[in-house]
Amino acid sequence: MPVYYDDLLDDLNLKIMEMLGKDSSVSFVEVAKQIDVSDATIHNRVQRLIAAGIINKVDEVLEVHEMHGMFDLFIKIRAKDLEQLRDIVQNKICRLPHILETELMTVLKTGKEEHSALASLKKDRLVGVNC
Repeated sequence: MPVYYDDLLDDLNLKIMEMLGKDSSVSFVEVAKQIDVSDATIHNRVQRLIAAGIINKVDEVLEVHEMHGMFDLFIKIRAKDLEQLRDIVQNKICRLPHILETELMTVLKTGKEEHSALASLKKDRLVGVNC
């Protein structure tokens, strides 16, 4: 039986996507608490949204900012080296729907950063991708 997007875009899934869109690192348990359903429900629904292609997960993406100007999005990603960076951009970011052009900027030095997961990745490079 085919899956129709309208079936997947009910109020609950829209709330889930809204929360994950604001902070993709939020746990399913926290989403479940705020929406007042079980974390298993959140897990199952997110898996269905991923399978249908409605949600695309790119693990290396740390932040996504909607921009006004030359590009629509600023995506902050983490890569171990330039080879991994090239792979992420070419095989993950550029293959997302509606990505027409990218421009890479490498961060040379960071004065302050507020990502808790970054402590274990200090030797990695942060790269901004304008889309």
